[in-house]
Amino acid sequence: MALSIRCRKRELLLTTPKRMELLKDGAPGSTRCQLLGRGAYGAVFKAIYRERSVAVKIIRSQAASSLQNESHLLNLKHRNIVRLLKLEAAVKFGLVIMEFPRGQSLQKIIDTLELPLVHRVLITLDVVAALRYCHAHNVLHLDVKPNNILVALGARPSLVGCRKTRATAG
Repeated sequence: MALSIRCRKRELLLTTPKRMELLKDGAPGSTRCQLLGRGAYGAVFKAIYRERSVAVKIIRSQAASSLQNESHLLNLKHRNIVRLLKLEAAVKFGLVIMEFPRGQSLQKIIDTLELPLVHRVLITLDVVAALRYCHAHNVLHLDVKPNNILVALGARPSLVGCRKTRATAG
């Protein structure tokens, strides 16, 4: 692994040369970069891309089908779906660059809080709205579960005091 992949404020810098290194060498091993999550196909880190905070999923080439599945999300724009900004693929690894997701996983919230019924209903409606939008665009999310649903802290403009849900794609 090249040691030139550096972090700024615990964020990977996704300049063109750095992205090429990630595509060649994969996820940074022992850096201080903020790991947002890890799954069967790879790891997600906090990063900087074009002067903004983003999340980058680094996927092993064995999971090329996952990268192809993610490509269907590139043109989706919905308030309850984390937006994909860029996909890049190489022989060994692929990168999925997406807007930085705000909030906590629904699983963490379920484990730590007793949500009032009105909040549970509103979260459910937001998830259903996101899935309906995906289905209308011929996209299926095959891994809907509390760990893959983010609940942003803060109110929706139209419903003061309610939580906004962001269904992630993966």
